Amino acid sequence: IALEPGNSTTLDVSFSAADVGNINDDYTGTLTLRTNDKNNREIVIALSASITGGLGAPDIAVSPAEIGFGQRLLDAISERALTVTNVGGLPLTGTVTLSGDAEFTLTGDAEFLLEEGDVANYIVEFTTLGAGSYSGTITIDSDDVDEPTIEVALSGTAVEEITAILVPRDAAGEP
Repeated sequence: IALEPGNSTTLDVSFSAADVGNINDDYTGTLTLRTNDKNNREIVIALSASITGGLGAPDIAVSPAEIGFGQRLLDAISERALTVTNVGGLPLTGTVTLSGDAEFTLTGDAEFLLEEGDVANYIVEFTTLGAGSYSGTITIDSDDVDEPTIEVALSGTAVEEITAILVPRDAAGEP
């Protein structure tokens, strides 16, 4: 741009939401003007833009946060459900792995790609072959920016017999 003394001009600055995937967020940048004016060689102007009506980033929700099987008799198999949901706008990708005691198994896809609102379903089994307390961890790694790794603790105890203690109650339900 060349300006004669005393003249001015207008510059148009634009922001394309498509260039950032139309993802809801705040964006910043700078516009730097360099001149031959010995008193103002460089002028830096802060720029900002916000997208609020676009797409939400991938956002994971896992339920339940932990799985406890409590006490189970020997030679039994108990099941619990685990769900992974994309509550964000863009596709969510990730992996699900199981570690810990062999008494726990996990059924479901090891890798997932979930569109907005999609759910991946898993079944966790606790098989009680020997008496004792057992633990494990399901680790879910994903491209969720603020929760890239979620761990679900697993626990269960295998016993030879379960003893119940009954407390008599009166008609009002009081012990």
